[in-house]
Amino acid sequence: MIHKTVLDSAMQHETHIQEMEEEMRSFISTKSEATEELRGMVKKLQTMFCSGIRTLDDLASELDKKSQSTCEKLNTQVNLHSSALDDLWQLEALLLQKGTYLSYSQALSYTSQSTELEPCSTAPKGTMGMFGCQE
Repeated sequence: MIHKTVLDSAMQHETHIQEMEEEMRSFISTKSEATEELRGMVKKLQTMFCSGIRTLDDLASELDKKSQSTCEKLNTQVNLHSSALDDLWQLEALLLQKGTYLSYSQALSYTSQSTELEPCSTAPKGTMGMFGCQE
């Protein structure tokens, strides 16, 4: 009987060990499948993120080129407007000089006309006859 009890106990332990081995194989198999699945997901994410980074890099390069082009166009426009403004100031200065010249010319003309008429009209009567001016 002891022999039978020991034999039954040994058989139970062996069955229990076999069940544990089977559970361990199943666990390792499941773990291996999950690991492979995770590796596949990581690979997909890596590909997706690398593609996104390349796209962002391309967009940044394109925006950089566009901003450089815009700055060049803006500088050209600023230079054109600056040159036009310089021309405008030169024309304004010429107009002021012309206005000053015309005012000076009119003043000289008025002065010369008034000095030609003045000696006869404002001179005393005795002096007028001396210079040949008649009233």
